Amino acid sequence: MSFIRENRLRQLVFVLWHELGKHIDTTALERGIREEGLGWALPTDSTVADDAYLTPEELCRLLGYTESGIRNWKQRYNLHTTDDGKYRWGDVRAVLEDRGGPRRRAS
Repeated sequence: MSFIRENRLRQLVFVLWHELGKHIDTTALERGIREEGLGWALPTDSTVADDAYLTPEELCRLLGYTESGIRNWKQRYNLHTTDDGKYRWGDVRAVLEDRGGPRRRAS
């Protein structure tokens, strides 16, 4: 899929997801989507400040990746972490944008 088509598809998912949330509670649906390894397709929480520090567990829930995969980002993408292993959201977001967005998690 081309980058432009993928971005348009993500925009469509974003709009549909927020419209759906006006009519039903999407908590259970979101949990099921993430359990199937498709959390990468869900809109991310744009309210997270760039200077916020998130644990691998929080990033896992937010992005749909495995915790072990996220822990590898420190070496793989040269991301800096705090002493307790937290990642700065702005740095993570920049890596995802450079890569063209989140990738599917292996099932």
